[in-house]
Amino acid sequence: MNKYITFRKGPTAREENDGIYRFGWETCRERSPLFAVAKLFATGLVNLNRVEVLWRPVTNHLLEVIIHPLNHLREWGIDVITTLVRSAIQYEYSTPLKENQRLQTLLISP
Repeated sequence: MNKYITFRKGPTAREENDGIYRFGWETCRERSPLFAVAKLFATGLVNLNRVEVLWRPVTNHLLEVIIHPLNHLREWGIDVITTLVRSAIQYEYSTPLKENQRLQTLLISP
């Protein structure tokens, strides 16, 4: 076993309250669409510093997920897009969000 990898027995208190983590990675592996949504979420979070480039492609894919016929996939898509929008609004950009009208419009418009 790699000494740099640690394994947790369960979610943290914050993760238990967050809809993103309620299914767990085992579920994501069993249901590959959930894995894809989790990857979109991770990509969006990691690239918030490049939000103007990646926002539309990531959110467009997530908007397709929230109209999917599978109920659990729709729910997960809604949780992901909500959390991503919140994270984008709370992110500290070089130009503050309240002064950047273009970025405000990008984040709020579908």
